[in-house]
Formats: sequence, C-alpha cells, structure tokens
Amino acid sequence: HMDAKLLILDEPTTALSNAEIDHLFHILKTLKAKGKSFVFISHKMPEIFAVSDRYTVLRNGEFISSGNITDVTPHQVTSDMVGVQYVDKDVYERRPLGDVVLELRGFSGHGFRNIDLTLRRGEIVAFTGLAGCGASELLQTMFGALPAEGGQLRINGTPVHGGIHSFMKHSVGMLPANRKENSVVPDMNILENTYLAEHTLSRRRPFIRQKAELSRYNALRDLLRIKAGSPGDPITSLSGGNQQKVFLARWLNIGADLLLFDNPTQGVDVGAKAEIYRSTAASLEETIAEAIRKTAENKEKIEKLRSEAAVLSRKLGEYEHTRAELVSEGADIEQSLNTVRTSQKNAMNEKELVFRDYTKLENDLENANTRADGLITFLWDDYELTYDEARKQCAEPITPATRAETAAEQAKLKNTLRSLGNVNLNAIEEYKEVSERYGKMHEQMQDLTASREALMRNIAELERCMCTDFVSTMEQIHINFGKTFTELFGGGRAEVKLSDPENVLESGIDINVAPPGKVIKSLSLLSGGEQAFVAIALYFAILEVNPAPFCIMDEIEAALDEVNVDKFADYVKRYSEKTQFVLITHRRGTMEAAERLYGVTMHEKGISDIISVDVSEIEHRAGKLLE
Repeated sequence: HMDAKLLILDEPTTALSNAEIDHLFHILKTLKAKGKSFVFISHKMPEIFAVSDRYTVLRNGEFISSGNITDVTPHQVTSDMVGVQYVDKDVYERRPLGDVVLELRGFSGHGFRNIDLTLRRGEIVAFTGLAGCGASELLQTMFGALPAEGGQLRINGTPVHGGIHSFMKHSVGMLPANRKENSVVPDMNILENTYLAEHTLSRRRPFIRQKAELSRYNALRDLLRIKAGSPGDPITSLSGGNQQKVFLARWLNIGADLLLFDNPTQGVDVGAKAEIYRSTAASLEETIAEAIRKTAENKEKIEKLRSEAAVLSRKLGEYEHTRAELVSEGADIEQSLNTVRTSQKNAMNEKELVFRDYTKLENDLENANTRADGLITFLWDDYELTYDEARKQCAEPITPATRAETAAEQAKLKNTLRSLGNVNLNAIEEYKEVSERYGKMHEQMQDLTASREALMRNIAELERCMCTDFVSTMEQIHINFGKTFTELFGGGRAEVKLSDPENVLESGIDINVAPPGKVIKSLSLLSGGEQAFVAIALYFAILEVNPAPFCIMDEIEAALDEVNVDKFADYVKRYSEKTQFVLITHRRGTMEAAERLYGVTMHEKGISDIISVDVSEIEHRAGKLLE
C-alpha cells in the first residue's frame, strides 16, 4: 500500500543479514521523515533501541509496561519481557566431567581443515567465529549431513562414518540452524515431532504405543518447561522457542550421548534462550548422574564377577587333573588302535593284490570277446555270411602252403565286387519327389518375399503418420500449455518441445517453465507446490487437446497453497462442461467448487459409510427461500 500511513512490521529482521538489517533501518528512517508511522514487533534489544521512539512490553498476552525508549535501559526492558532478572553468569555451573564421548583427529571437510577436539561427558564446547568460518559445516559433517574429506571421528571410542542414520545409531543428535526447513515436520503434531527420532531408530517403528509415548512426552515437557496446549496440536502452533524445546526433547527421548547445537537460539526471545540454556544444563546433569549410577552398578558387577572367577579357577584346576588322567588313558587306547590299524592295513594290501589279478583276467576276457565280435562283423560286412554259415562253407583249413594262393583269390574277388559300384534302384522316384518339394518351397519363398516387402511399406507409412500426428499433437499441447500455465500462475511462460525434432519417435520431451519473476533452469529448483501446479497446467493442456468424458484426480492439489487451490478449483469448474471430474481431496477450496460432495467415514472398524451432499440442490433451495 503505497499510501499507507501506518505499517506493522512483525519480526522483519529474522531472516536478514546485518547489512540487510542496516539497509532496512535506513528505509524506515527515510519513511519516518516523510511522516509514516510504524509498529515494530521484535525481541532484539539492539534493534528496538536503534529505531524505536516508544516501547510497549506484552507478556503472555498481558500488558506489562510502556514508555519512552530514552527513559529505560535494555536490561529493564528484558526484565519486563521475561519477568525475572536474567543474568548470563547464572547459566554456567561447574560440573564433574565423565569419560571421553567425542574425539576428532585431523578431521576435515567442506569449509574446515585438520580439526583436533576431545569432548567429555557433561562438557559443553562452543564454536564461534565470523559468518562462513566453517563452524556450521563442521557440525553438519559431525552429524553425517555432509561427507567428511579426511581425518577420524570417534564416538565413545568407536570410529563412525556414513550418513545421518549411522550417527543417530551412535547416539548423536543435532539442532540445525534452519529450524523451519531441517527440524519442523509441519504435517505432524507436537507429540509425533517428539518421538520421530525414536521410531526412526527402533526396530519396532511400525508400532507406536500412544500411551507410552504420551507419558514420555509429559515428562520431557515438564523437564524442559514446554509451553504447549494439547500434544495433538500442530507443531506450527508453538512459538520458536517452544519449537526448539520440542526438538531438544526429540533427542533427549532417545538418550543421545552427544548433542550438536547449530545457533540454537536464533529467532528465539531472551526468555526462551534462558530456558534452552537451563534445559541443556539440566540434561547434562541427568547424563552425569546416570553415568555415576552405572559406574556404581558396574563396580558391583565386577566384584561379583571376581568371586565367580575364583570359583571357576578352582573348578578349572580340578578339570585339568581329570583331563591329564583321560589323556594318559587315551594314549594307551591309541597304541592299541595303532596295532589294529597295522593288521587291517596288511589285510587290505593282500586284498588289493587279489583284486588286481582278477581285474586283469576280466579285461583279457573282454578283449577276446571284442575280437570275436569284430571277426563276426567282418564276415557279414565283407561276405554277408553269419558265423554258422561260414563254418558250413569252410573248406579245408588254410595252411602256410596255401595261404598266398588263397589271399590272391580273395583280392581278385574283392576287385570284381568293387568294379560293380553302388546301384540305387530308387533314384528315379527320389528325384521326382525332391523336384516337387523344391517347386513348392520356391513358390512359398516368393510369397514370403512379397509379403515382407508389403509389410515394410506399411510399417514405413505407419511411422510417417505417427510422426506427423505426434508432432501436430505436441505443437497443440505446447500452445495449450503456455495458455494454461499463464492463466494458473498469473503470468510467466511455459513450453513443451521435443529434444530431437529430427528423430521424433526416439526423441525425449523437454518441459521448460518460468513462473512470474523467476528464472528456472531445472524443475527441481521449484517448490513442491509450484511443481504440482506445473503438472496440473500440463495435464489441462493435454486434456484440451483430447478431452476425456470422465476424469478421476486423487489429491492432485495437496501441495498447493490456498490461493492456488482456489485457482485450481475454478479451472476444474470451467472444464466441467466437457468433462466430468471426480476429485479425491481434503482441501476446502476444492470442496467449495464441487456440485456434489461424498464424505467417507468409518464409525466402526472395517465398516465404511458414505455421506453425500448435493450442493447444487441446496443452493437452488436456498435461492428459492431467499426469493
């Protein structure tokens, strides 16, 4: 509002750097000189005393004090804010230190190098320095959020590396600097945010015992003095200081041995800061008390184990004596067994000799049978005679005197048989059959070749039509996407194009968008709501090209804020003339645009009821009543 006379600024410097705060104050002073008035809400004393003329202190919704800023000191205003005299030295108390919990040796990572550090149980070590000094990166690497580049990190004497879950298993917890992005789970209530870390580590994390979790939450709430209503209230309903206490309770709930705080009091008022300091000290005292108790228990167990060890030592001596006697008896038995083994070995050698002779005779018999079978086969192959027929035709036995003459006659007869050659009486019929088969197969080959060529022509024509239709459809979607994106986002530009227009069928699809006032190189840089809105715009662009008579959308607008939900609802209502929409939703803006509502409830386990409301009929009747 350029003509506004009064501007209300609620914690305007929370996310600003020192240079940006100075620039803001310069603007305020310039506008003040032009007659503008301001209500400046803050809990930071330097800022209040730098720009304010008057002050008013509220505590727990009640008026405490008011006056000119020149009449008070920052200490007095702080006392009115927290209700007590806050003094820094009251926070620190000397306490006994336990064993080493954390040990860094040459630890290096992004933004820091060669860090050596030893931290004992019950000890608080603070890292300080200018912005960008690497303290925040060091804490994130000690929690596994960033990778280490060198050195060693030991927790309770054990080397630890890996991601966040690995460090959580070694009892390490962390409060990050950016509470809203890295700690708050806005969809969960206060109780669920408290036991989130416990069920991340528990083997029984699918099973949550509400009564036990509520009991632990109440104990931690009293310890940390968390100011909250019901445990079922949203975490976002708490102030920044109480949110920070809930996240501290999250790590105390798992008994973390090492807590890493990255600027834990950023965006927290001075009273909440004191509570966080006190809670940290109280948790350390409880940790030390628990360590002392466990040490006493361990001493008792050690004494008990010493007594048991003496008894076991005495029994061990008795067992050693019995063992020596058994060893002596075993030696005698072993000597007897050696004698038996020698006799058995001699018998086995004799058996092996007999078996070897038997095997030789068996092989000789098998060879004789093989030679006899070969001679019988030779008679049949060469003379087509069986053994019995050959014996009948056998003349006088061949003697050395007649062997040469008989061999010559045998060779002559063999040559006569060879000169006859092979005669195939079925050759003519076989040729006719093969010729017919060749003719049929040649015709089939020609048919297959013609069919293949026709099929390839059809495929080429189909691909050409597919490319033409696809390019035409993509162009229409591109035009529609630009229109729907501009209407939904109230400006900007969007396009859908092919990555490789020369190769349409194998090309990818590029989606480029630029919301009003933004330059986006990748869709991943958009917020979840913006990504969802881009997807909705693309869907409506496709729907414009090829309308569907019926469409079901399941929680499609869940990630949108209220303003964009209303835009989405109006767009659906505009398209409802062509397409019937069934919307599954829990967003009020979408429900208000519906003509008929169906609510599903389960009043008994396993039994669902549907409640329907015809909004158009109710509006019609209401219009008649108003007339």
